[in-house]
Amino acid sequence: MLFVVNKKDSQVSELCPEFDFDLYSLQREVDYFNSIIKWDGMWDLHEAQYRLKKDWKLVVFKPDETIKGWGWLNTNNKEICNIYVNPKYRDKGIGGEIVNSLHRYCQDWEKWWAQSDEWNKPAHKMFLNCNYKSIL
Repeated sequence: MLFVVNKKDSQVSELCPEFDFDLYSLQREVDYFNSIIKWDGMWDLHEAQYRLKKDWKLVVFKPDETIKGWGWLNTNNKEICNIYVNPKYRDKGIGGEIVNSLHRYCQDWEKWWAQSDEWNKPAHKMFLNCNYKSIL
């Protein structure tokens, strides 16, 4: 599904900071993600470093100073993507906080977008709760 939000409808959060290059903590949570979901499109640390060099933004959810969630913003095409929350922290609004934290970097644009696989109903709900509109 494809989602879009206008600047005037977006919310901004400060909960999730920009990634501070704690590669060990990131790798540990990526490994955990891969242990519960076998997704062929999962990025690795090399891809993360490449994205960051290409001006992508990465925010992280770090309770107890360890990464337990993240979200990416591709500033080149204005897409929010790869939102993840560790299962222990799901259903608490953390995904929405990650999305709204990425909105800090979108405020110079009139609109931006996100997409989610058709089967991922929790992601659809999250984007709708963040005032995105479903367009496909």
